[in-house]
Amino acid sequence: MKKFISFFVSTLIILGCLFCFSACSKSSQIENNLCELRSDIFTGKLDDISINACYGFRETPFGVDDKINQRVYLLQFKLLNLETTDTTYSIKLNFLDKEYSAEFKHHPVTHSLTAFIQIENFTSKEFSVLLCCGADQREITLTSIVPKNTLSYTQALECLQKNCPDLIKSFTNENGTFCAEVFMRIIVKNEKAYWYVGLAKNKDYLKALLIDGATGEVLAIREVL
Repeated sequence: MKKFISFFVSTLIILGCLFCFSACSKSSQIENNLCELRSDIFTGKLDDISINACYGFRETPFGVDDKINQRVYLLQFKLLNLETTDTTYSIKLNFLDKEYSAEFKHHPVTHSLTAFIQIENFTSKEFSVLLCCGADQREITLTSIVPKNTLSYTQALECLQKNCPDLIKSFTNENGTFCAEVFMRIIVKNEKAYWYVGLAKNKDYLKALLIDGATGEVLAIREVL
């Protein structure tokens, strides 16, 4: 009897390990299929100038094409209330003893002034930039507005895998491979964080989800296309 109980317990442990490995593997597949990620949002203001920034990556070339392309990590800056101006603005950033710079240009869709700095492993929650206009330079401090208790994007994906197994399965092929392209953005509203997640199987099918940034609860699921 003792041998049988020992065997039974050992079998449960092995099955548990296999299940855990399978779940982690699936979560890893979802993360590997990320095509776009916005993981942090920053704001800063000095006198009459306000500036927003966000950090993350986008694949290049970007688009729903059933392929996972190379990721480019970017800090994107936006000048507020300066949509129509002939003045040229640029921005400078020093990070880990390396200086980065970019010029603001009119965004073709939003028509706002935006600048992009390609930078990897950016983990700062507060940093300073120089906003340049001709000889005039102003130092502006930007601070993350994402609450400290917010789940990381990997934790949010784990919650999605746990709370919506049937949905994840619908994007899995007969070999058990997760096939959707994934788009994630952190959103902060009224000092509360949410994760937007888009799951695209092709150009004609997109599921959009809203996840509570603190608890991981899936608040809404919508079929967009």
